[in-house]
Amino acid sequence: MDALTLAPRARALGKEMYFDERSLEIVEGFPFEKWLDLGERLGRTHNTSAWWLGDWLYFGEHAYCVLYEEGIARTGLAYQTLANYRYVAVAFEPSRRRENLSFAHHAEVAAFEPPEQDEWLDRAEAEGWSRNELRARIREARQLSLPPRPSRARPFVRLRLYGEIDRWEQAAAAEGQELADWLTMLADERATRSTEP
Repeated sequence: MDALTLAPRARALGKEMYFDERSLEIVEGFPFEKWLDLGERLGRTHNTSAWWLGDWLYFGEHAYCVLYEEGIARTGLAYQTLANYRYVAVAFEPSRRRENLSFAHHAEVAAFEPPEQDEWLDRAEAEGWSRNELRARIREARQLSLPPRPSRARPFVRLRLYGEIDRWEQAAAAEGQELADWLTMLADERATRSTEP
């Protein structure tokens, strides 16, 4: 690729790579080993940003009583994505986060109690399991150790919405969300506040 064809706002990383907020462009002839190393670094950056965003949200919640509205506005990420990042970050204090495992590995076991989290992460680390392999092993263990349960459908929640629905839909749309997601976010924030000491 010729550097002249790059977007005018692109910044250079040496003479071999150019980037902006939407792209990374690599010049033809980029060495294979450096390409592999770059992929590894980008993967670590993606993993790191999930932890950082979760910790950022948790701090904002406790320091400023702000939860997802500002997070959505500032990051452009969806409510559920941010909620997941926060949930996993809260489930694992920094000293318990495994450097050799991804954020996604931690997310797979975040709902467990800490000793069980550690047990599964120890196994994943020792065996070199991918996130998908960890998920499969957990599912397999659950199927072997749990007696069959009758399936229960989750309760269906029905709301009576009168004249306010148009205003609520507009508010949700202004934040880039569907009404159901917006209402869920508000209910979650209210529940979080009501359970705080």
